[in-house]
Amino acid sequence: MKRQRFSFAVIACTSLVLFGCIGLALTHNFISEDVRYFLSIIVCVVEATLLLWSFYQSIIGIAGVMPLKQINTPLKRYPKILCLTAAHNEDAVIATHIRSLKSLNYPSGAYSIVVLADNCTDQTARVADAAGATVWERHNSRLTGKGHALRWALHQKANLEEYDAICFFDADNLVHSDFLTVMARHVEDGKMAVQGYLDTKNPWDSWVTTAYASSYWYMNRFWQRARAILGLSAAICGTGFCLSTQALRQIPWEATSLTEDLEYTARLLLRGHRVHFAHDALVYDEKPLNYAATVPQRQRWMQGFWTTAFKYTKPLSKIAFSGESSWLRSVDLLIYTWQPVFVLLTGLNILFSVAQWCFGMKWFHPWLISLIPPAAWETLGLIGLALPITALILERAGWRAYVLFPLYLVFNVSWVPITIEAIRHLKSTEWVHTEHHRAISLEEIDKVS
Repeated sequence: MKRQRFSFAVIACTSLVLFGCIGLALTHNFISEDVRYFLSIIVCVVEATLLLWSFYQSIIGIAGVMPLKQINTPLKRYPKILCLTAAHNEDAVIATHIRSLKSLNYPSGAYSIVVLADNCTDQTARVADAAGATVWERHNSRLTGKGHALRWALHQKANLEEYDAICFFDADNLVHSDFLTVMARHVEDGKMAVQGYLDTKNPWDSWVTTAYASSYWYMNRFWQRARAILGLSAAICGTGFCLSTQALRQIPWEATSLTEDLEYTARLLLRGHRVHFAHDALVYDEKPLNYAATVPQRQRWMQGFWTTAFKYTKPLSKIAFSGESSWLRSVDLLIYTWQPVFVLLTGLNILFSVAQWCFGMKWFHPWLISLIPPAAWETLGLIGLALPITALILERAGWRAYVLFPLYLVFNVSWVPITIEAIRHLKSTEWVHTEHHRAISLEEIDKVS
């Protein structure tokens, strides 16, 4: 909570000002019509923006229940693939990760395993070498973070001419045995970028890991899969993705922000490509056990969202308004990159809802509420709740996910203070490392499932 003192102070001050002004004005009956109109405009803009955003996401999300075309064509040849794992002080989990890669159902001569030991001060390099991986050690105290590490590896170490594709992983990942086979089919089909299915290897360790897992199940089904079905672009999610070396030659890796995955997704779209989604290429990663450990990780994500939005809004907007065939994909990615704004508006709308519950509607004109029938609001709210629950059903989540669903909603609301905190640290480029300890195997995951 110490990392969020500023955001909680902002929320508290905003609440006091809003509720204090409304309460004082109504008590003494001196709220002017000008003030009422001013508040009405703010409420209307916030509600209208969230309404349009929710309607758009609901329409897109519903496509997630449709079947996704899979590429099951037998491979005539096995593309040469480099499995590249970025690791920073991961000696607790790196050996298990490498074992999962060495157990893939793919010819051993057709893929290589490389661990990029970036600024490690522990035994990551030694353990990875002993486990049978090739190790590339990088030491650079000035250019830190995963994006810079990958740039160094792809520009200075990897021979792109030697491979057909590169698959990217994190050191805590467990990789399903068919992962490379699925990705190879996509590569042979001419796909430039493919994101795999991200799952959690420790969904039942705590309510926090269950909330993370529920978010992943929802995102895989009603975000990534839905967009793939509609011909939009999925998003690269940092791990478990594949890039053809043709893509990397056309669009060299220059994504070095705190969300290098989102940045490279934008760069792909600007060159007319999209990210495909492979629902049957599974990767499991480890999630933090307690709430405090999630804060720096999620704050880093939101900082990266802000910087990517500022950097790529103009070029993406040019495509969006150009009439090109990819205009809708650009609009969709713009909406995604500006996710922090919608989070903040959601927080503001919660305050408005509380104020309305406490003081009624005398302090503003309910223009939008009066214009749209109550049934429409109720339907949209039901869809918002139904999609995450439907994701749990379709992705065959365990019973504990349903029991802890209210905490999943609380977890989503907690993005509000994290997004505020990200604004405060917007100029920071510090990459805060998330510690990993769960060195479990795929067999153990299957038993738990």
